[in-house]
Amino acid sequence: MKIFSFGTQKSNTESEARKIVLTNKISIIFSVIMFLLSFIIYYKLNLAVSAALFLFALAIFLFFVPFLNKAGLYKITSFLVSVFIPVAIVSASIITKIYGKDNIDIVTYVAPRIILLSTVAVPLIIINFRNYFYFYFAIFTYFIAFVGFSIIHKLSGASVQGAVINPATLYIVDVSSLFAFLALIVSFINFQKNNIEYEELLENKTKEAEEARKKLEESTEQIRGQAAISEILKNVSGKERNIKEFLQDALDKILNLQWLDIMPKGAVFLTDENGDLEMVAQKNLGQEAIRCKHVKKGECLCGKTLTEKKTLYAGSINKDHEIRFDDIKEHGHYHLPMMADGKVLGILNIYLKHNHEKKESEIKFLEDVARTLASVVNRKKIQSEVLKAKKELEEKNNAVRKYINQIQQQAQERETLNQMLLAQKKNLEQTNSEMQQYAKELEKQAKEQEALNQRLFAQKMEVEQRNMEVQKYAKQLEKQAKEQEALNQQLFAQKMEVEQRNAEVQEYAKQLEEKAKEQETLNQKLFAQKMEVEQRNYEVELYSKQLEEKAKEQEALNQQLFAQKLEVEQRNAEIEQYLKQIEEQRKEQDKLNQKLFAQSLEVDQKRFEIELYAKEIEKLKEKAESALDHLNDSINYSKYIQSSLLPSIQYIKENLPGEFFIYYKPKEVIGGDFYYFRKTGDYIVFAVADCTGHGVPGALITMLGMSFLDDIVRLELVNNTGEALNQLRKRVKETFYSYGESLENKNGLDIALCAVNTKTNIMQYSGAFNSLIIMKNGEMNEYKATRNPIGYYPVEKDFETTEIKLEKNDIIYLFTDGYADQIGGEKNRKFSKRQFKSLLEEIHQYPIEKQSIFMEKIMQKWMGNNVQVDDITVMGIKWLNEV
Repeated sequence: MKIFSFGTQKSNTESEARKIVLTNKISIIFSVIMFLLSFIIYYKLNLAVSAALFLFALAIFLFFVPFLNKAGLYKITSFLVSVFIPVAIVSASIITKIYGKDNIDIVTYVAPRIILLSTVAVPLIIINFRNYFYFYFAIFTYFIAFVGFSIIHKLSGASVQGAVINPATLYIVDVSSLFAFLALIVSFINFQKNNIEYEELLENKTKEAEEARKKLEESTEQIRGQAAISEILKNVSGKERNIKEFLQDALDKILNLQWLDIMPKGAVFLTDENGDLEMVAQKNLGQEAIRCKHVKKGECLCGKTLTEKKTLYAGSINKDHEIRFDDIKEHGHYHLPMMADGKVLGILNIYLKHNHEKKESEIKFLEDVARTLASVVNRKKIQSEVLKAKKELEEKNNAVRKYINQIQQQAQERETLNQMLLAQKKNLEQTNSEMQQYAKELEKQAKEQEALNQRLFAQKMEVEQRNMEVQKYAKQLEKQAKEQEALNQQLFAQKMEVEQRNAEVQEYAKQLEEKAKEQETLNQKLFAQKMEVEQRNYEVELYSKQLEEKAKEQEALNQQLFAQKLEVEQRNAEIEQYLKQIEEQRKEQDKLNQKLFAQSLEVDQKRFEIELYAKEIEKLKEKAESALDHLNDSINYSKYIQSSLLPSIQYIKENLPGEFFIYYKPKEVIGGDFYYFRKTGDYIVFAVADCTGHGVPGALITMLGMSFLDDIVRLELVNNTGEALNQLRKRVKETFYSYGESLENKNGLDIALCAVNTKTNIMQYSGAFNSLIIMKNGEMNEYKATRNPIGYYPVEKDFETTEIKLEKNDIIYLFTDGYADQIGGEKNRKFSKRQFKSLLEEIHQYPIEKQSIFMEKIMQKWMGNNVQVDDITVMGIKWLNEV
């Protein structure tokens, strides 16, 4: 039993075309043989002119026919083949008769016609005479040609009288030859017309086959190149690796590609800040790694590639290979610019064997690799610049934040200081007010003291004046007293003189008595005046004491005033000191204000720089968004390609004898799951597969898997589904070189493949880690898969094939592990395969088109706010075919 029928029978038209072309080639070969035979016969007959003519005709024929065929001028070639040979033979026979009259015999005359007839007979026998129009045309032409042929014989003077055979026989031979010649011309024209058409048909078929072969080779090379690029890019994401490690790893993988005819030597350069080249990765280089560590722009082949921005090929060490050393060995190079956005970011240098042939396929692949590396380098640089700008921005933000905190702290301190200054100002104002009040009181007291001092000074001056007057009056009194004493003494002397002279001066005594009384009165007056003076002195002394007391009081008051003055001066000094402090604080405040102003300017500068950095980051963000948009466009186009490879719903509806649903939910824009459906002969083949990874890497393997599976289904003879999976595994391993060379290479897929014979309802199932569930009469039947993936596995074994008899209304479920592995629920755990099987038991009784809706609602409820962890694909088929 054969599940898949491949190959088609060749059409009758193509077979007939091949037959006609073969016939044409045989006719040409036979004609050449006739040329040679004619030359030999005429040479043996000693007819040098005819022999030379045949030799010349053969040379022309052999030269022009291949040349015209190669030039594509098939109609002219056909004319030469059809007309030139018989015309040459007939012309040679006529010339023979003209120049060989005396030597004509049966061999000489009949031989050319026999040769001509033989030349005609071969293609006529092979291709047959199918068109009677040409036959009638030949008979009609016979009469005209016969007359013309006879006229030629008569005009040339040729005669057949000397011939050994009967003339009638000779003319019969002539007529037969002419008839054969006409039939040859007509048949060859028709034959060559068909031959040209069929040659064009064969050429078109050959071109189509060649184009198909080239497309297949290009597709294979493209897939192989995409696989190699995918392998190179495999370790770009998911690891924090610097660009040099990535480029070294990429170079190692490029140089290890077995299908690429290059030497295992090479290097990768990146441009530095000066626009020159610096080697960042190399393999198997000796002195080159030292001499070519730094390459200037325009220097050697690498520098010229940097300048010219195009791929340079060198089959050997030429004049452009400027950097050399003594023991350098002959070799070639591919120098490929790593360009992104029109800018050369680096050079990929691949070593070739000496005089290696330049191959466009190699250059195209290496240019794709160079562009891929450039995009990664560009992205890494953008990421590095963004991270650096982000880090600088964070540092600047931290600095600005710290600076703002300092400013805020200083502002708080300034606010506190201002509050203190405000409080001190208020205290000072209050103190100033009190001092002003106190100063006013002091001023008032000073004025009162001044007035008092003035009064005291006036009183003192008055007292001093009085004292001076008293002293003057005392001096006068003392003088008077002295004068009185002197007078008293004089009076006493006079009294004594008087007493002595009592007698003498009695009369005079009376006068003296009177004068004495007057003197007594005067003395009383003087005594009274003395007493008054003493009283005045006492009063003066008392007043002086009062003045002294007042002076003491004044002195105490002066001391108190002096103390107050000292206190005021102290206060004034303190006030001046405080004012100086206030002035210093004001100066400090001015300095602080200047500093704050400078800081404000610096903050404005920082803000401007931040805005500038923000704009640069915005530009970088726009570039990143542009790159992301370009990447998204590429991903969306990849989604379009992937969607175009998936079977359409309409195609499945038209070819499936039953109902179905497909619940297909990729984790990202493009996914690593795929489903497959194809009708081939009496078989319906369908599958669900889960490829390694998801997103872009998974999608690439998905496309390979779908392409390989479709090729196996359409183009090969496979006895069962197990052999189909074996073939698929073989192709995947050949693509990814997964024969166990590296345990890290886990590229592959898990799949469930089914093929149903619609005439017998017998289904074959084979699985690679993906099991199959069939609901029969409400009862679940699970068929286990072979524990091997489509890809590398330490212990490989052939995939098993299970045959299952399908009944009407059986429901077939094929699925990947994405649904069961989804995280969600109250306990935030996996949905699990057990719960998934329970779900299928619950929903299988509902209409098939509603089951996918139930699965979507249940999954949405289960996921909640969690993200989707893997691609999800479930295919359900309700089998309705009856046999």
